[in-house]
Amino acid sequence: MRTISRQALNILRILSRLRDNNLGPLLPEPLLTMSDVPGDVVLAKNACISMLAIL
Repeated sequence: MRTISRQALNILRILSRLRDNNLGPLLPEPLLTMSDVPGDVVLAKNACISMLAIL
């Protein structure tokens, strides 16, 4: 009885280690769409102008 329970616990420990090691990518890379590009350009231009105004 003791041997069977120890073997079962060992298998559970091994499986939990395998699950922890195989995480894979946690977050996917964001997808850029064509509508995002013009907005980013305007935002960068506004930030540049505002930094020049501060200086």
